[in-house]
Amino acid sequence: MDVVHCIDSYHLLHPAEPEIQYDEHPNVRRHGLHSGYGGLSPLLTQQTGRPFLKRKPIQELLRSKPYDVLHYHNISLLGPTILAVQPENREVVKLYTTHEHWLICPTHVLWKFNSHPCEKPQCLPCTLLAKRPPQLWRYTGLLKRMSQHVDQFISPSRFTAAIHAARGFPQPVGHLPYFIHRADQDWQQPSAPPQEQPYFLFVGRLELIKGLQTLIEFWDRVLITICWWRELASRKVSCVPRLVITRG
Repeated sequence: MDVVHCIDSYHLLHPAEPEIQYDEHPNVRRHGLHSGYGGLSPLLTQQTGRPFLKRKPIQELLRSKPYDVLHYHNISLLGPTILAVQPENREVVKLYTTHEHWLICPTHVLWKFNSHPCEKPQCLPCTLLAKRPPQLWRYTGLLKRMSQHVDQFISPSRFTAAIHAARGFPQPVGHLPYFIHRADQDWQQPSAPPQEQPYFLFVGRLELIKGLQTLIEFWDRVLITICWWRELASRKVSCVPRLVITRG
């Protein structure tokens, strides 16, 4: 298996190497795209929908062997035209998994005006409020044309599959769960609880889109709430009675 990802995009928000290193799987080969132009490469792609400074290494890889399957995931900084690339094996099957909503939402997450779920598209003002450059290619037929090169779009979420249809995405999106198996046995043989009182454990990023601030307001009957702090330190969650925040 060959995995292609964009190093330039990663370094936009994290200039250094990842703090945690993982052993490479013997059957997986990573191909990190590094243009040498830093943030210019993802910016060009974000604005045009085309992988200008990344096209050559992608084409060279696709010509290197007869792939049977091309599986797209987050292509936001590769652009819609990446869906039309053709490897040596022209009978290749192309799949696209929609882990989020980038195909129908410039900010990926259907979180309107940084304040509430998107009930009706107002993409231009919402994109500007999110401090992202508007994408002119979204107002052309580029995505519709490029999506025709994919054999099947799939989503692990029924909601995500349905919202793509409701928002006019031109291709059907099928539902296919992740089928992730539990790696531990704690859920089958649970140990004693860490304390007698009931509690709620949340592990994740504290940000408004997660909706945790709504739960916290109504959690008075539970003695303690434990949260894994990440990015919402400025929010008024630390003043909630019986709330413990653990930094990660």
